[in-house]
Amino acid sequence: MLLGRVILSCFVVDDVAQTADATEEDDIDETISDDLPDEEPDPQPKRSRRATGTLTPAELRTLRAVARHETTTAAAKHLTLSVHTVRDHMKAVYRKLGVNTRADAIQAAAATGLLPASLAS
Repeated sequence: MLLGRVILSCFVVDDVAQTADATEEDDIDETISDDLPDEEPDPQPKRSRRATGTLTPAELRTLRAVARHETTTAAAKHLTLSVHTVRDHMKAVYRKLGVNTRADAIQAAAATGLLPASLAS
């Protein structure tokens, strides 16, 4: 019977300690939120900020393969990637170069030195 009382008293003590901890956490949260400045949300979506990024090595390899091969399927086979992966890489290339077509992407990459001029012809 004594063992049961000890266990029960431990639970009561734990409940009191958790309640005290929760009260302290609430006070800390209120203090922190009072100290933070009111920030305006960023008007630009995150996606547009990434549009100016540089090409990743995978995107550059994909762009070169697409420039050398006539079709996306042929480029995918050459790279041993799925057609879907090649398309996803090219979408990122288009976004980063600020173009909408394959030909424009190749021209823009050649103009910036990412591709040899011979591939842009």
